[in-house]
Parts: sequence; structure tokens; C-alpha cells
Amino acid sequence: MGNFFENIIKQHKKTERNEESQLQLLMETLGDGVILYTPEFRILFLNSAAEKILGLKKEEVVGRVVSPDPNADSKLSHLTQIMFPSLAPVVAQVSDSGWPQVMEITLEKPRLRLRTSLNRLTDATGNSQIFIKIFRDSTREEEMVESKREFLDVAAHQLRTPLTAIGWAFESLVRELGDKPNLKTIAEDGGGLATRALKIVNDLLDAARIEGGKFGYRFQNMELVSFIRNIVSQATPIAKEAGISLSFVSSNMETLTLTADPERIGMVLSNMIDNALKYNTKNGSATVSVEQMKDAPFVNITVQDTGIGIPEKHTQNLFKKFSRGENAVQVEPNGSGLGLYIAKNIIKNHGGEIEVRSLEGRGTTISFTLPLDPSLIPRKEMAYDME
Repeated sequence: MGNFFENIIKQHKKTERNEESQLQLLMETLGDGVILYTPEFRILFLNSAAEKILGLKKEEVVGRVVSPDPNADSKLSHLTQIMFPSLAPVVAQVSDSGWPQVMEITLEKPRLRLRTSLNRLTDATGNSQIFIKIFRDSTREEEMVESKREFLDVAAHQLRTPLTAIGWAFESLVRELGDKPNLKTIAEDGGGLATRALKIVNDLLDAARIEGGKFGYRFQNMELVSFIRNIVSQATPIAKEAGISLSFVSSNMETLTLTADPERIGMVLSNMIDNALKYNTKNGSATVSVEQMKDAPFVNITVQDTGIGIPEKHTQNLFKKFSRGENAVQVEPNGSGLGLYIAKNIIKNHGGEIEVRSLEGRGTTISFTLPLDPSLIPRKEMAYDME
């Protein structure tokens, strides 16, 4: 009987070894780099593609514990930055949350652009046992994208100056044509088109800078309630002209100081209010509200409107570049589709979140959070691609 059980155990171990060998063979055939490591960052496995991308040999790293210490072995620099993405010069988070965690990172000396995906194997209690990092070298493709981005940046800069001058010219014409209403109307329409074109060009420039991790933020202490009230006041004349009621609700909160970039937060809030007015219905309303969250160190800012709403099939794509709802295109065919992409990147780089709730024909609510604790603000700018 003892020999019988010993044979079963031997057969089971042999099966396990065979399965492990088959798994390693499968990972060796992949064109993407694969690294397996423990929660203590001890390297368990490195496939051939990873060796080629990193310029390392398995025997040099398997069994070693990788440390984020900048003074550690310089030969392991790229490997360290892949395992600790926050150390990379440029990091772009692709996935929002959960597993797998997908990022794009740029490494230097030599320059590599990698798309990484981190997943994990857990035990029966949900504790992480092994981490699996898969990465693809997209340097060549990124160089092509970068050349297009540079072209776009140069073209947008070249367009912005003449568009600004054209806008000023139309403004001068409007002032001079006060006694000629027909010509004045034409000049006003021309000025409006120039302003719209300039807004699209600026959005393209901002999107290109965000993708390159070069948007730039200037964080400072700011008083939020009066800041929002001032933006709402500036938009009130536009709302009245459109026949829309615009109001501000601060929930009996007179002041609230936090750390943020006023210019960038102003961009987000102005865009949200502009959309609430532009895509509203006649005699509709838009309400801007601010409220401190009770269960977390965050403040929540909301813009709610009674407008045309967003079709459900489009709500999942709103934060992607150039994404617009079909009914929004019918109302305003000339938008860039970049406003919410830019807004989400700004809010995420402040340590907050942004979300949209909408019912077609009933209105839209867009809200975002900002942290009251400055330590919750990311230390490094990241690009959120929203794929």
C-alpha cells in the first residue's frame, strides 16, 4: 500500500513539473518580454524576449531581489524601472484601476518606449503570490507617433498666431460697424468662427503636451469656493443670453482652501459649464455645486444640466480623444472632442476622479473630486490615455 501512494505522489509531482515546463516553454515563445517575481521583488523567471529587450541574461538576475534604490546596480536600471514604473522618466497610465495594470513608460540610455501589463497570481485567501509583468517594445511605433505629434505641435503653433490676429481684426470691425448692422453681423459671425478655430487649435496643443507628459502644473494654495463663484459669475451673462438659468450652490460652505493649479482647474470647470450651456435646452437650467465629502478627504464639484443628455452607448467613450456623442455633433458640429480627455488628465494629475452620469433627453451630471490632503497629489505628471 505504501508503494502505491508513493507512486501516486511521484506521478503528481511529475505532472506538476511537466505543466511548469510547458508554461515556461509557452512564455519563451512569446515575442513580448515576461518577468515573474515575488511580492518581495525576487526575480523568478525572465524569458528570451525580456533578455533581448533589456540586454540581460537570465543567470544575471534570476534569484536576485530588485531594489528601487537609485544607487543600485546601474546595469539593472531598465529592469528596475519596469518593476517600479514611478522611477521611469515618463509614465502614462492606460488602465484606470484594478488588474491588470497597464502602463506606457519611456526609459532612457538607451531610449525605450514600453507598454507594460502587470497581473498577479493569488492564493485561496486572495494574497498575491507571484507577479507577472509583460512588456512590449513599442519604441519604433512611438517614434512615428512622436514625429506626428511634433508636426501637430508645430502646425498648431503656426496656426494660433494668425487666428489670434484674425479674431482681433473681427473685433475691430464689429466696433467700427456699429451703424451698419448687416456688416456688423457678418463681422460678429467671423469673429465667432475665429474664436472657435483658436479653441480647437489650443485643445490640440494641450492634448499633444499631455501625451508627452509636458502639460505642466503649478500647484499652490487656493480658496476654492470664491474661485468657483467667480467662474460661474463670468458665465452668467452667456447663460442669460442663451435663456438658461445658471446657479451656484456651496452647501453653506463659505471658504475651503486646498492645493491645486488654479489655471488648470479653471480650464476643467469652464469646459464643464460651457458644455452645460451649449448642449442645454431652451429655458433649461445648469447648477454648479461644491460639497466636502464626509467619508474621505476630498471635495466634490458637480455641474448638472437639463440638456440633451448623452446616449448610453457613448458614455463609456467620453474621455477618449476626439469622442463626441452623435446628438452633440448635431447641436455643435465643430467641437474638437478633446475637452473631457484634457479634463480627466488634469483631475487625475491632481489626485482626483471625474465621472459622467447622463440620460438622453433628460440632462447630464459631470462631477470631479479634488483631494484636501496635498500628499494625495501625484508627485509626477502622468498621461491617462483612456483606451
